[in-house]
Amino acid sequence: MSRTKRFGGSKYGVWGSIIGLLAGLFFPPAGFIIGPFAGAIIGEMYAGKRSKEMFRAGLGSFIGFLVATFIKILISGTMFFLFFKGLF
Repeated sequence: MSRTKRFGGSKYGVWGSIIGLLAGLFFPPAGFIIGPFAGAIIGEMYAGKRSKEMFRAGLGSFIGFLVATFIKILISGTMFFLFFKGLF
């Protein structure tokens, strides 16, 4: 289950988050962070949600991005360590 949906977002918020991420690819590095957040908010706006609900879905998208990035860095660091440990 996506973080956007877990924070009360609708399917429009999830799709907005995905589209925002794809649009953010053209504006690195800020686009990677702002794109999913803004996309989720715009998707929820399209769904007719209130401001508080829109912001909450956008926040869920942002937190999901941060958690996924942290996990990727952790796994990459572990692989890096194990690779060099095997060399020596």
